Amino acid sequence: MLQNTCRQSVDGESLMYFATNIEEIQNAMNAKAPRPIREVILEFYPDCTIDRNNRAHAPYDGYVCEFTCKTFRGGEYLPFEPNDDDVWNGKAGSKPRLLWVFNEGEVYSLEGTKTQIQAGADIAKNQAAEFDKNSNHVGELSKRSEFNLRLMSVFTNYDGMYGPEHVHMFRDENNNSVIYKGTKKIECKYGDTVTMIATVKSHWTSKTDGHKATYINRPKVI
Repeated sequence: MLQNTCRQSVDGESLMYFATNIEEIQNAMNAKAPRPIREVILEFYPDCTIDRNNRAHAPYDGYVCEFTCKTFRGGEYLPFEPNDDDVWNGKAGSKPRLLWVFNEGEVYSLEGTKTQIQAGADIAKNQAAEFDKNSNHVGELSKRSEFNLRLMSVFTNYDGMYGPEHVHMFRDENNNSVIYKGTKKIECKYGDTVTMIATVKSHWTSKTDGHKATYINRPKVI
């Protein structure tokens, strides 16, 4: 389920991905949608009987399970432990997982299982990588400039030379990638926009695929 959460902060510590095509992400997630548990059980045991609690039973005495090579009596329970992300048993589950994406100036949340979230995230990462091949560097090298940046995610390396090192992934107004890497952690929630003064440290371009990013340092939120 797609929800527009524009002007709201991303909950918790979830990552947020930059996306250029929401429909492609939704299609990838739909392709990984869980199925009714009875359908999955019948793939394991085509001739079994299934009770109202979705438990599989041997159809006759002497039934041999090809997965365990054990023999069962008629009506005896058959072992079945499905992946919770692949099946839907019709019961209320825990708090749903969310995939947060930023697209055309708005923040969206997409609900799904762990498998669905991973499928959607993979597509979003590919979209961002393709976009960044044709994006621009921002600011003048070695000069302090003002930036309006949306925080996409933060990764922390606790084994940095001078203590924990935080890598902040931002997007500017034109969705160009801006990165700050340092011991200072910017107090900003994912999805929020922050205005800061910072020095342009470097303009980086990947030699592999042309991906572009601007690195800044000495940020000061204003």
